[in-house]
Amino acid sequence: MITLKPYGADNTGQLIDAVKNARSRRENLMLVSDTYVIQDKIELTQKESLQSISMIGERSGYNHEPAFGTRFDCSAIDDGNCFEINSGRNVTLSNFAIFGNGVSNGIVIDGEGTLKGSSIVSLENLSVGKLDRNIIISQSEVSQNADRVAITDCQLGESNICVSIGQTQSRALVITRGHIGNCLTGVSGYADGIKKGCPPKIYGTQFDTMERMFDVPSNTGEPMLVSGVHAERVGGIGRLGVNASSRQPVLFESCGIELAAINAPATDDEYCLYSGTVVKFIACALGSPNRPMKVFAVSFDATTIAESVDIQKMAASPDPNYEFIGFCYPER
Repeated sequence: MITLKPYGADNTGQLIDAVKNARSRRENLMLVSDTYVIQDKIELTQKESLQSISMIGERSGYNHEPAFGTRFDCSAIDDGNCFEINSGRNVTLSNFAIFGNGVSNGIVIDGEGTLKGSSIVSLENLSVGKLDRNIIISQSEVSQNADRVAITDCQLGESNICVSIGQTQSRALVITRGHIGNCLTGVSGYADGIKKGCPPKIYGTQFDTMERMFDVPSNTGEPMLVSGVHAERVGGIGRLGVNASSRQPVLFESCGIELAAINAPATDDEYCLYSGTVVKFIACALGSPNRPMKVFAVSFDATTIAESVDIQKMAASPDPNYEFIGFCYPER
């Protein structure tokens, strides 16, 4: 294991050398508890190289700027990426914090121009915030993988978009036991790359204080699953499968979602759910829908809604197998 402790006012070159050394020696890079000042992009794996690396801090702290722990200050980077994983294989980042100045991006898997996509990337116990995007999966506009990415026990917030997914092959993306909040959009598939991001599977994660939870397409060949999620102070569930050429289903199960009339999204802001695909809620509690829903098809099974909600149907589909079911059981 290679251990790194920062020195000087700019640790960019020191960290770049340590990353190269760890890759070449096939050892983990251990980062002691301290603040590392980064003034330029750190490329953890190189484009087309299929390299592996594990970068491990001592602890991530809380709210992106812990009083103690391993933390990266990327405030000097304007309109760029702090960390890039390009064409990586079996890459793990864990136990540190990243914060910026609100205009840079935190962790980018497959940056612009990457041809060979990354696979098997684990982001664990990270605190990432004060950025434009916290995590981008496939920023490259070239169709490639960036698949099998696991985001586990991470705190993401204080950004425009917490998780941005860029293309249709970014499959088997899993977000587990995290916190996503204080942002405009929690998970987006329309912002980066080819702007057709594959929707994730989300388990046991908390969403709070944002305009909308989701803005994702449904024509990527992957259904979307949201399970055991708690959400509060969110302006809306968001947009699911809008302008999609095909419709993969979206399932919400055992979720509690409390909608609030705060920071209504600028697009389709008259709806708390705007969906062009098939959406099903099972054993969920939806609190205080503040705006109507406009959906292609939706159904509620053993689900309570705190107030009556106006459910509007989108234009009819030429496929006769889809059936619109709009009903709910009032909360008692």
